Amino acid sequence: MRVHIFTFIRNEGYLLQKWIPYHAAITGWENIHIIDHNSDDRDCKEILRYYKNKGVNVIKTNKDYRLKGRLLTAEMHKYKSKADIFIPIDADEFICLANESQNMVADPSEISNYLSLIPVNGRKYAFNVFEAVADQMDYDDPLIDMKYFIFYEAKEDASGPNQQTKTFFPAKNFSYTDQGNHQGRVLIAPNDIYNVTKMAIAHYHMRGYRHFLKKIDKAKNAYNLETLTQEYVGVGMRWNRWHQETKALSDNQKKEWFKKNFIQENTGTKQGALSRIFQKMT
Repeated sequence: MRVHIFTFIRNEGYLLQKWIPYHAAITGWENIHIIDHNSDDRDCKEILRYYKNKGVNVIKTNKDYRLKGRLLTAEMHKYKSKADIFIPIDADEFICLANESQNMVADPSEISNYLSLIPVNGRKYAFNVFEAVADQMDYDDPLIDMKYFIFYEAKEDASGPNQQTKTFFPAKNFSYTDQGNHQGRVLIAPNDIYNVTKMAIAHYHMRGYRHFLKKIDKAKNAYNLETLTQEYVGVGMRWNRWHQETKALSDNQKKEWFKKNFIQENTGTKQGALSRIFQKMT
């Protein structure tokens, strides 16, 4: 099975130093595609340069961040004749498996072998999702230190408590993906019925208070948050809501806001599979 993985990044050096070799162990260097949106961080640029020399595809763009879905779609279409499966994910998402007990399996060889067996029938695929739980204000090394996850099981109709469905595609029938790879479309198949497999992603969406501040600052530029109203509905509206709620707060007030909205103590199930792999990479 020819599996190609695509992502869209800006200054994600901390994540990429583990994201790239981990996923390359599943697909091979040459089947990793990274669209770099004007990264200006020296460490990130060095990481991209290093892995490009190993065969990773690095594509530069300076187009509007809000075109992310279209830019990913255009890049994916270039490989339709060379791939069986397209997996577009963010740099804070790591492919894994969910076994029968809803435990995470993060062995690259096992994931690669499983991917070779999934059905290719024209339909989209819904990921199971392991959502990392922020159980303290900050972490020294979040990918290693965050070990508790809430599990959201994939559904054939992509319904359930996790309405932010994460989707991947059969390459030959691929039409487009969207800004967050939540739905997208295929050409000739029902777009409201998904293949459900053991495929999953571990999502490290909120990695502590310092990370939240960096993300808000990044979102200001990506979505022009300073120009949006509180009633705005559209791409980036979640970040706009958080920006509107926190922009007038003092640092201590922001910390209390963050604690109230994101810290979840005694929540989720301990899943150490990825943490153990990442420890070996350091």
